[in-house]
Amino acid sequence: TQIFEVNEGVMYETNRIEFNNKEKFESSNDYFPLPYSKNGTETIGSINNDVTFFDLSKLIQDSIGNPHYDFDEELYKNIKLTIETKHPKAVFIYNANDTGITIAFHHKNKRESLDALLMICKKSVVEEIKNSNDLQHQLLVEIEIAPKIKKGLNVGGFIDNGAENTIILGAHYDHLGYGEDIVTGK
Repeated sequence: TQIFEVNEGVMYETNRIEFNNKEKFESSNDYFPLPYSKNGTETIGSINNDVTFFDLSKLIQDSIGNPHYDFDEELYKNIKLTIETKHPKAVFIYNANDTGITIAFHHKNKRESLDALLMICKKSVVEEIKNSNDLQHQLLVEIEIAPKIKKGLNVGGFIDNGAENTIILGAHYDHLGYGEDIVTGK
């Protein structure tokens, strides 16, 4: 037998937004991180300086009727540009129209991590954060994205029946994961 690792992509181990020292919003239901978020914890001192709100409405509108539109790639490019120009600690991504596509955590993401904490949020979460009168040190955002690795087992065997010829049986699974060959790295 031979043990090997299967790279199944990424997963989020920690994902929380604390508002007024409470986890008021429900992870995975009200918000979740983007897989190319940076890891870390940020205490937001100023919503105007430390947070950017990114509305998906225009990207969703651009994608309607265009079968070649790569929504995920456009989102990544737009978020990256937002971070490069505004330098926020966190970006809350939402759909102001509450219509359109459903966004999910893409565990097979291979994009480079960006330099901000990135959360996809329901419109109601963003509205509550935006409408808070006194946000001074009341918002904490934490994200931990990690590789999703499983162990696999290649096997080989034979039955020694004392014959002149022996048949050896084997099975290898080290081609699983993203599709790359884990052994050769290709």
